[in-house]
Amino acid sequence: MPPPSLTCSRQYQPGHLLVAALLFSQGYGSLAILDVSDPLAPNLVCTVNNSPYPLQPIQWLSRSEFLLVLSQPNRLLDVDISRQSITTARELNGNVFEARLSPDRAWLATMESQADGSRLARLYGSAGERTLASYPIIGGHGGTIYGFGGPTIGFSPDGSLVLAVDWGATASNSTVPALQVFDLQGLQIVSAAGGLWGDWVNGSLYYSEGTQKVYKWVRGVAPVAVLQSTWWQPTTSPDGRTIAYLTNPGYRFTLDVLDVGSGTAKSLKATGQRIYPLFVTPNLVWASELNVCDNCYGGVTPTGKVFAYDLSTGAESEVRLPDLLGPLMGASLSGGA
Repeated sequence: MPPPSLTCSRQYQPGHLLVAALLFSQGYGSLAILDVSDPLAPNLVCTVNNSPYPLQPIQWLSRSEFLLVLSQPNRLLDVDISRQSITTARELNGNVFEARLSPDRAWLATMESQADGSRLARLYGSAGERTLASYPIIGGHGGTIYGFGGPTIGFSPDGSLVLAVDWGATASNSTVPALQVFDLQGLQIVSAAGGLWGDWVNGSLYYSEGTQKVYKWVRGVAPVAVLQSTWWQPTTSPDGRTIAYLTNPGYRFTLDVLDVGSGTAKSLKATGQRIYPLFVTPNLVWASELNVCDNCYGGVTPTGKVFAYDLSTGAESEVRLPDLLGPLMGASLSGGA
């Protein structure tokens, strides 16, 4: 495959927020970079051609700069929309498929695959490198259908902790914690055997234990259950006040939101199946549309359309996209690491 390249039809406007998302019509090889200053009618600024497929939301370093993991050769790419450039941020081991830099860029956390199909969570810093966790071989898709439960790695907002999640680990071996948090010395601080989703919110970690209960954890304090619900694909608003997520009653996805301050949750009224919520403003959530079908893999298929939900009014609006988007699994809003 040719190396990634950048094609820009517009000049980036300083200060504007961007969304990176897969293009639908061009398959998984192109990332659309959208200016969402008008979140109901975004503009296409640039396209990353021959882009690696983002298993998880990409990491933004600023409002206009983000990182991509390239597999062949294995390296971390720096994509700068304001400069319209793609450069190599650093070389990686030959088996890294997920990577995140700490907020101060001094540490690198990775998920790495092994030749036998097992996986490692690793941490690299000035003091050297260490393995944080190892995960057993899993069969099939390992719980990663539609990105549900795929391996993730990342830092807490202050950069002092590393969160590693691999739901397939517990599915394969019940003694291996799927969700683990480590300090920078490699000490495990907290773990959850059935942990599937974790999201940092204002310095607290919200995570699922299995898919029926959600906990809030603050360092130095025992985890507290805050929500009795299924919990898929949580995404936090830019102001940290709201978490949007999917529930799955009766094999049908419902789009819900949790008010972090009050702890109350409610469902949003969607006219159809939705998946992959993504905040584009503190009060507006995007979600991809799915069509139910009898003869397609998983029973649903994406349409390439995106709908927006106003949390103040509950109104649903179709987003006027410049091009259809693939499922928003790897999509993310800029604004920082």
